[in-house]
Amino acid sequence: MKKLLFMGALAAMLLGTASCSNEMEPEMADGNVEFTIELPGAIESRAIADGLTANKLTVAVYDADGKELSDIRVNKDIPHQTTVQFKLVKGQKYSFAFWAQAEGAPYTFDTGAKTVSVDYENAKSNDEKRDAFYAYRADLTINGPVNETIKLYRPFCQLNYGASDYADAIKAGVNVTKSAVTVDHAATSFNLATGETAGDKAVTFTKELLPNEITTEGDPNPDKLIVEETAYDWMAMNYFLVPSNEAVITTNLQLFEGDAETAVRDLTVYSVPVQKNHRTNILGNLFTEDVNFNVIIDEQFDQPDYNVVLWDGYSSELPAYDEETQTWTISNPNQLAGFAKQVSEGKTFAGETVVLDKDINLNDKTWTPIGWVTTYGDSKSFKGTFDGQGHAINNFRIAYRNYGSGLFFRVDGGATIKNLNVDQAFVTGYASGNVVGIIAAYTYQTVTFENITVSNSLLSGFGKVGGIIGMAADPTGGNTTVKNCTVKNNRIFGVYNVGGLIGLMQGVCNDDIQTTNTVTGNQWKLWDNKDNYVNLEGKTVTNKNDPTDSKPLTGIFWKYVDNGQDWYYNAIGLYYTDMALNYTDQPINGLENSFFAYGFNYGVVPESDITYRN
Repeated sequence: MKKLLFMGALAAMLLGTASCSNEMEPEMADGNVEFTIELPGAIESRAIADGLTANKLTVAVYDADGKELSDIRVNKDIPHQTTVQFKLVKGQKYSFAFWAQAEGAPYTFDTGAKTVSVDYENAKSNDEKRDAFYAYRADLTINGPVNETIKLYRPFCQLNYGASDYADAIKAGVNVTKSAVTVDHAATSFNLATGETAGDKAVTFTKELLPNEITTEGDPNPDKLIVEETAYDWMAMNYFLVPSNEAVITTNLQLFEGDAETAVRDLTVYSVPVQKNHRTNILGNLFTEDVNFNVIIDEQFDQPDYNVVLWDGYSSELPAYDEETQTWTISNPNQLAGFAKQVSEGKTFAGETVVLDKDINLNDKTWTPIGWVTTYGDSKSFKGTFDGQGHAINNFRIAYRNYGSGLFFRVDGGATIKNLNVDQAFVTGYASGNVVGIIAAYTYQTVTFENITVSNSLLSGFGKVGGIIGMAADPTGGNTTVKNCTVKNNRIFGVYNVGGLIGLMQGVCNDDIQTTNTVTGNQWKLWDNKDNYVNLEGKTVTNKNDPTDSKPLTGIFWKYVDNGQDWYYNAIGLYYTDMALNYTDQPINGLENSFFAYGFNYGVVPESDITYRN
């Protein structure tokens, strides 16, 4: 195959594998610039995402001030491969924007603004014409002949569904022929120069025939989605802009028989990672009742791939162990469940480190807290170091009537939990006096929580409800450190002792807890009647060990009457680190027959942000 040379302004685009040319190429003048433009994808056969639908090329050229030189803009059809050459002024600086799309694709390239906007209205599922490519070559100074190769990449995520049980469904009398997909977040425009996206909207790709991959003769897996040498039946394939370079979305798949209006399968998958210029493959049993998924980010487009396996709710296996470093490595949900089982059986991991090297998606299954057992007094503790390494544990549910709910049931003995993200958790407790925390229900003795983010989750309990810890339960003086943690965009509900970081603090915590953590964007609700809550601003309570020391009370308190005495439990507010130790059970100055009952360490919430049961 010969390299095609197009002289003049800019010419078309290279698709496929270029071979050596036997032609004599013209000698370039000092101001001549030659670009060889390449798209990824094979040209040996027709296949999904091979780039062959992108047959319209636009190239815009900009001067040093960013103004487009519209007279030399190129819009033309392109062959499978192209070398482009044009003459520019020596000593000047130029930038170049390259955009290739299918004819009639729903994109508008504003060459002046260097942006491409996306029209998602009436978007059809499985539409390969939505494939497109771009590149931006910035600040090229012409000091002599220039000869460069420009590789174009997709600005999109490609979201695929592949079924491993399609043949079984057909045998069972279900013959799906069409699919529809929704995603809850998609950007609406893209800047070629900066790579940044803008806009955010939910998008529905309406039902259309299943993807039909055309493969070469003799392929042992025709019409298949091949991932890591495993073949799956294509169920859906769609392109959309990711609101940032990386994001986590919720997506829904509907599968239809023929022209039926009612889907035979309606499946929602939460916390799905997506990334620009990557494929995300949702793979597994899409029809059978026992649903198992692999969510795989494929590097076919660009970066090294990373895989996220969705949990089935019961499988477990031991994590990998490095004896020399005393480190356990968790790479999938089964191994996280295996680690939890070890703790519940009595292994404390003291002196050992447990790390995540992948994001863990628990697939909206019920999670048993790490260290939880059927009898409260028999609870087991984690005492090692748990390092998320910036990875996430997402999409799990905990709903226990027993005393304590959280990812970990109990953490103590010098334990550290750090560098961990949790998203889309649903953690509740119902029994009076329960303890509920997204990361840990209880902590004892000296523990550290650092660089943790909890987001987009629901936390609900009666009392001692905290975004990180439910109850730091060591009145003997255990030191709890919570540092560089963020609790954001959650729904946090309770009756009393409700905190952004810690529900109830009985020991001592780090002095800078108020300044080194962030609690923002959360929805707060107090479950009891509003008449049972009182703002005690201006009232004080006296240190039981020092009558000259009184502390002011701030925030909202829950009033509880017991044997004719009024007890005020902190609901939402901010207290000193030693309030629970030295001021508990003390009379409230200026409020007859009233006593202060507990305080929690952190959780400043404006009263205007609080809602009540009625």
